[in-house]
Amino acid sequence: MDPDHGPLLDSYEAQFRLMVEAVGDYAIFMLDPDGRIATWNQGARRIKGYDEKEIIGRHFSCFYTADDQAVGKPAQALATARATGRFKDQGFRVRKDGKLFLADVLITAIENPAGSLVGYSKVTRDLSELREVQDGLAEMQVALEAEKEQLKLLSEAHHEIRGPVHVIVMATYNLERQLDALNVTDKRALEAIKRGTARLSHAIDEILDLQRVRAGAIELKREPIAPAQLVEALIRDYKLLADQKNLSISWENEVPNNITIIFDEFCFTQMISNLLNNAIKFTDHGYINLRLFTQTEGSIAIEVSDTGIGMDEAFVSRLFKPFARENRAGREVIGAGLGLALTQRYAELNKARISVKTRLGEGTTFLVTFSS
Repeated sequence: MDPDHGPLLDSYEAQFRLMVEAVGDYAIFMLDPDGRIATWNQGARRIKGYDEKEIIGRHFSCFYTADDQAVGKPAQALATARATGRFKDQGFRVRKDGKLFLADVLITAIENPAGSLVGYSKVTRDLSELREVQDGLAEMQVALEAEKEQLKLLSEAHHEIRGPVHVIVMATYNLERQLDALNVTDKRALEAIKRGTARLSHAIDEILDLQRVRAGAIELKREPIAPAQLVEALIRDYKLLADQKNLSISWENEVPNNITIIFDEFCFTQMISNLLNNAIKFTDHGYINLRLFTQTEGSIAIEVSDTGIGMDEAFVSRLFKPFARENRAGREVIGAGLGLALTQRYAELNKARISVKTRLGEGTTFLVTFSS
C-alpha cells in the first residue's frame, strides 16, 4: 500500500464507522469468528434494547428464542454464512425485555485478503411495523369482502322487499279509486298507509345507498359540474313540497354562472336534495335559503339554512351517524335517520367538508365547502 494513502484510508474508515453508528433503522454490528458481538450501533440499541457496554462480548444467540437455540439455529446461521458467504432469514427474535419481534436478518462472512475468516457482519431490520401494516391491510380486505357480501344480501333483500311494497302501492291506488266510486270522503286510514309505504320505500333505498357507499361499490365520476344550475333545478323540484307547508325557498347565487367544481353529479344532487328535504321537513314556518358563495380563502361553498325547529347541542355530535334521530316530545320522528349520514359520505367521497350550526327553536344552517 502506498504510505501516502494511509491517512486517507484511515479517514475513510473513520467516516464509515460514524455512518454505520448513526444508522437508526437497522441494527448493524460485527461478530467475531465465534459469534460474539464485537461492535454495536444506534439501530442495534433501538431495535434490540441493549446498551453497548452490556452486549459487547456476548454471543449473538441471545437474540434467538429458546426453541431456536435448542435446535442450533444460531450455529447453523454462521455455518451457512461461512460456507456460502451469506445467510438470510426472516423470523422472530428476542429483545432485551423478552418481547419478540419479526426480523429480517442478513449475516455476511468477512475474510481478510488471505482468505481467512475474521468475523461476520450482521444486519437486522425490525419488520414489526411492516407486519402491522400488512395485518391491517389484510383486516381491511376481510372487512371489505364482508361489506361486499352484505351489500349483495341487501341488494337481494331490496329486490325481495320492493315487490311487496309495489303491490301495496298499487293496492292503495285501486282502493282510492273504489272509495271515490263509493263517494267515501274519509280517507285518513288510506292516507296513513300511503305515507307509511312511501317512508318504507325511501328507507329501503337509503339503507342500500349507505351500504353501497360504505362498501366502495359506488362508481364516482368526479368531473367539472356547474353547481348553480343543479341547485336551481332542485329548487324547482322542491318548490311544490315547500308550497304545501306555506314555506318559501330563496336562492342567492354569489358566484359567476360559469363557475364549476370537481364533483360527482349524482353525489352532489343527492347531497343537496337531502339537505333541502331535511330543511322542509323540520321547518313549520318561515323559509329555506340556499346560498352559493366564495369563502375568504377562495374555496366555493354552499349554505342551506332554515328557520325550523333547530337541534339540541347534545344531539349535534351524533347528527351524521346512521340511524341518528332526535326524539322530541310531542313531535313525530320522521325518517330512518340515514339522510345526513349519506350526505356526509357523499361530501367526503368528493373531498368536500360539511358542518352545521344550529340552535334549538331557531333553525339550522348546513355548510358544504368544496375542495379548491
